[in-house]
Amino acid sequence: MRIIPFSSFSTHKESFGYNKSLDKELTKKLENDSSDSAQIIKNLRTFCNGTEDYIISMEKSKNKSVNLKNTIDSLIVSKHSLVQLVEDAYPELNYKKRETKHYNTEASKTSYEADEITDYWRFTLANMLSAESLTPAQSARLEKMKVHGEVVSSSIPEEMEKPDPLEAIAMSMKAMVNIMSKQSEPASPPSQKPKELPDIIVPFVPKDGSPKGFESIGGMTELKEILRDKIIFPLLHPEKAALDLKEYGKKYPRAVLFYGPPGCGKTFITEALAQESGLPMYYLKIGKAGSEYINKTSQNYEKAFSEAENKAKETGKPVIMFIDEIDGLTKGRDSKSGGEDLKQIGTLLDLISNARGRNIIVIAATNKFDIVDDAIKRRFDEQIYIGFPDEKARESVLVKALEPRTKAQKLLYNSAAMKKIAQKTEGFSNDDLCVFADKAAYLARKDGRREIILEDFVKVIEENQGRKIKEDKYVPKSQRRPIGFNKNC
Repeated sequence: MRIIPFSSFSTHKESFGYNKSLDKELTKKLENDSSDSAQIIKNLRTFCNGTEDYIISMEKSKNKSVNLKNTIDSLIVSKHSLVQLVEDAYPELNYKKRETKHYNTEASKTSYEADEITDYWRFTLANMLSAESLTPAQSARLEKMKVHGEVVSSSIPEEMEKPDPLEAIAMSMKAMVNIMSKQSEPASPPSQKPKELPDIIVPFVPKDGSPKGFESIGGMTELKEILRDKIIFPLLHPEKAALDLKEYGKKYPRAVLFYGPPGCGKTFITEALAQESGLPMYYLKIGKAGSEYINKTSQNYEKAFSEAENKAKETGKPVIMFIDEIDGLTKGRDSKSGGEDLKQIGTLLDLISNARGRNIIVIAATNKFDIVDDAIKRRFDEQIYIGFPDEKARESVLVKALEPRTKAQKLLYNSAAMKKIAQKTEGFSNDDLCVFADKAAYLARKDGRREIILEDFVKVIEENQGRKIKEDKYVPKSQRRPIGFNKNC
């Protein structure tokens, strides 16, 4: 990677993107601040200002041969980081509010051609600054630059003598992560041979497609509030949770069961919860019970929970243990089961019951709530329904499915079309939405390799109504609506 100093950015006096008056106030603050965070802010600010100046110079030149999308995307995610850092370091500047107001004012002065998706970058930037978080696509881009320091091809021509904006932001983000890590992490212990874990337990290691937290879950506001209140709060603030119990009698769950239709993100939501709370997480693979471990399963369950308990002691944090398809245990409790099966299941149920005392919270999931044995259900004092995604969540899933496809970019920037697709996909699962994106892309490719358009999705949705499943099938019988139920009554 070619290292280019941030000072190589040149600024244009005629540019007007960022608030010049506010920028001068920030400069004065930085001149008297020698901290590492101030240096990061300087680097990010220089990058953001230089990138805006470049975008504006390209606008003024009316050079339509230059694709600014990558440059604008880089600006948006880096500006988001800059605003957060400045807000934390110098709250008296009221930076976020003033910068947002400025972009909205400048955007309203600018005339645009409706077919140019990059022309709306000032509005996009203002909306991003006023939002609580980045979109899933923007978050994924930021994480890629911040964590991996990867370089994505730049849209800035070489003759401009500009550094690749993603190269610059990657350098700065990587520096920021390194500095923060040195400040917050203890010295690494001497390297040790990794412990052998039974195959039934696997640590959650975030990958490129993993959620970054609740910001990766579009919509589902009520569910996220429930998870924050009932799971994250007591885990991160046990003293306050104990006070709630003493003063108000409020009890927090010892174990949680997610249930609902398949393909609606129960595993993804659990991973997002782990990321949001910053807690370690393991998957417990009960599907391996009864195979090569038939005589060792009880022992391996014990080892798995001991590993989670040791992790909790090592990190000083509670640990999440996730069990998918827990309905599989029911098969081992029927009348045909042998003594070994019952012993294995009894061991696991005892471990679940006592997990909170070991600083472990068990979260299980099932698509078949009605067949889960009552003895198993009783171990989970909080049972949360995960249903089909709401409209905002559906749009978020569609964005993630379409964002990597270059022939979908115009559709992604057409908010009215994306909203219409989200509305038309009510009653479909997250998995269905990803399938629809693939099928719509196939139609566009087959039809002369054109852009993916709204009509492709309309056709696919109409042809796949049979994929819809009755949500009542996945709701407990006691909670199902009676036949002939009229919601207007």
